[in-house]
Order: sequence, then structure tokens, then C-alpha cells
Amino acid sequence: MTATPNRRAPGLLLAWVLLDASMGIYLGLNGPSTLSRIALAGGIGLLLFVLVHRPARSAQPTLMGAEFGIGILLAMELLARTLIPFRPEPPAPTVPVQFLAAIALVAVGLWLALRVADLRQSTRGSSARRLPNAVIGGATLAVVIVAALGARFSIIAWDVEPGFDVHLIQEAAGRAVLAAQNPYLTYVYDSGYPYWPLSALLAAAGLVVGDARWGLLVADAAIVGAFIVIARNVGAPGRLGALAAALLLWNSSGLYMTWQSMPEPAVIAFAAAGVAALTRPRSRGRLAGAALGMAIATKQLGLGLLPFLLLSRRSHNRTALVVAGLVSGIIVGALMALNPSAFLEGSLTSLLVEPARGYAINLLDPLPGIVQRFTVPIAVVAIVALGTGLLVRLRWPDSLDGWLAASIALLTVAFALIGISFVNYYQIPLALLLVLVLVPDGWNVEPG
Repeated sequence: MTATPNRRAPGLLLAWVLLDASMGIYLGLNGPSTLSRIALAGGIGLLLFVLVHRPARSAQPTLMGAEFGIGILLAMELLARTLIPFRPEPPAPTVPVQFLAAIALVAVGLWLALRVADLRQSTRGSSARRLPNAVIGGATLAVVIVAALGARFSIIAWDVEPGFDVHLIQEAAGRAVLAAQNPYLTYVYDSGYPYWPLSALLAAAGLVVGDARWGLLVADAAIVGAFIVIARNVGAPGRLGALAAALLLWNSSGLYMTWQSMPEPAVIAFAAAGVAALTRPRSRGRLAGAALGMAIATKQLGLGLLPFLLLSRRSHNRTALVVAGLVSGIIVGALMALNPSAFLEGSLTSLLVEPARGYAINLLDPLPGIVQRFTVPIAVVAIVALGTGLLVRLRWPDSLDGWLAASIALLTVAFALIGISFVNYYQIPLALLLVLVLVPDGWNVEPG
């Protein structure tokens, strides 16, 4: 099998840059700003244009071009992580995150230099140095990924713990699980536990070794493995998947999410495992469905992965949809049965009635002080997001990448129109965008 990169890859990566820059500006300024919202609006606009527009067949990028594109973006992210602290809250972080980012930046620079050397050798028809270059190149990518995981380790082990919000919620839920109690009866703030069961189990597993966030480190490592498997499944070298995973690990929000104990890495890891199962030479719909079901059972945002599987006529996609519904239903239903009112209050009604957050990053208040904030009813958000996803889906074939593209559109538009979005929300479509870059146009597999 030969890799055929997605024809939309250049546009997708550019949209990814704008969306990620919006998150970076937000974190750098410790809150939303006109500039962060301009970047968000530009990223969403470009993303939708790229997803709907069908590029000409002649627009097919080369594998080398895709690698260089991701590699250069990775170098830019590492430069930003070297110069700017990963979180704005006082006290200033003292953990060696910026030092590790600098090491990774040097490694990426070496990797890019080796790829340039390989390109020159290939144009001359010589392959004498390709093997040692490949070995050294693989080692440099390993350094980048290990440095990213090491940065997360240092944040969990040594940085000051957040004394607010998600971290306290996760710790309380994790302690409840370890004490064989219902996590939905923990009330850190006004309502009960706001996530779905696997988030509490993940926090409990982390607390066994001292901190609710250790499970997130495992999830990030699993994302790397899943991305590499996806790349190999579609005929690309594993290094392309490793590059994409490294870009996600070093992006604007990743380290901050680890510090805050946000469960999105687990959602992404399960979703990526589902895609890995669907991209096998013979697709594994049941295995994919189990992974997608666990993504949903981790956080409600995982539900955004399901709607456009409904439109697929392919048996493995339908199987994945049914199994995902069963797995998530069993896990969520088991916890709901313990105390339905507490479960619904914490994980559903409290979110639906929560007022717009002043620190949310969305398009509801594009010009602070000039245009007054407005609220979009949740039913309208659902209609607009689903309609946008449907428009995108109809512009793609009934294939894996069509499902991914529609899901990305749905999630991104929904987050831009609700009043409680934070940077962790956007991490899911940002991750799916990189997966879509890996998957060729019109990717089809045989049902297994």
C-alpha cells in the first residue's frame, strides 16, 4: 500500500494553525480577547471552506510535503513553548518545561535537516545515507515525544497544583471511586460531578499512585501509539503519525490541560484507537465501536463523534455505531442507576442551565466593549452544528475521512456558539484534524 496524503492537507494544517493560535493567545493573555476571537473566526472560516471545497486532483501533496509541513509547524510550536510559560496563572511555573521544549526544538531542527539531506540524496538517485539518516531521524522524533511526556511528568510531579475548578472536581470524584462511593454525590461547587464515569475512573487510577492526573499522561502516550498505527494502516510511514502526535502534544493547550486535570486526552486516545481499528486492512467495526463508546463514556463531548456514522452505508461503520452506543450506554447507565437524580443534575442539567462564562472562548462576544454578548439557545446551536456537519459530509464520499470531516465541523461550530467553551473543548477537533491529515481522500476498507 502506498501513502496518498489528503489533498486538503495544506489547507487543513493552515486552519489548524489559526485555531491553535487562538488558544495560545487566549492562554498567553489569560482570557479571551479580540485577537483570540479573530484567530478563532478565521480558523473556523478557513476550516469550513477547506472541508466543503473539493480541490483538484492535481492538488495531491507529496508525502515529503506533508512531513515538512507538520515538521515546520512543530518547530514553531516548540519555539513558542520555549519562550512562553505554558500557563499564565501565578506563581510562575518553575518546572523544566521550557528547557525540555528547547531540547525538543533542537531535535526537530536536526530531523528537518536530515529530511532535507534525504531529499537531496533522492534527487541524485543515491540511497547510501538513507538508512543511517532514518535511524537518527527516528531517534530525534523519539526525543521530541519523550520530552513532551517528560514535560507532563514534571508538571504533575513538581508544579504547584491548581487550587480550583477541574482538578479539585477530579480529585473528589477519584477519591469517591476509591472509597466505593458514587462520584456523582461529590459537590465541589454548586452541582455534582459534571463528567461521565470513565473520567472518574481515570482520576481514581491516578490517585492510586498519588495524583488524579497520572492517567492523563498514560492517555497522551496512548495517543502517540494510535497516531503511529493510523499512519501505518493507511500506507504512510510511522514517522508521519509520530510527527502529528508530537504536534498535538506540544500545541498551545496540551500542557495546560495536564496541569488542570482536564479529561480530553482520554477522549482523544479512545477516539484515535477507534480510527486505528477502522483503518486496519480489514476494518474492525466492533473494536472501533468499543473504543468510541469509551470516548463517549469519558466525557459528553464524545457524543459529537456519532451523528455522521448514522449516514454511513458501510457495515463496519454501522457496527461501530451500534457497539459504541451499547458500550457507552452500559457504562453510563451503570452509574446513572446508582442515583439517577444526582447523575442527571451533575452531568446534564447543570451544564444546560449554566450561564455563559465570562472567560469562555467562542464567537458570542467578538468585540468586547463594542458588541454586547449574546446567547444562542442550545437547540439553535444543535441545529446549526448538525447542519454544518451534514453539509460537509455530503461533500465527501461515504468513507472514514468523510465521517471525520463532518465530526470536526460539528464540534468546532458547536463550541464556537456555546457560552461555556474553554480551550480543552477545542483540543478534540484539533486532534481529529491531524488524524484527517493522515487519512487519504476517500479512504475505504473492507468490513471485518
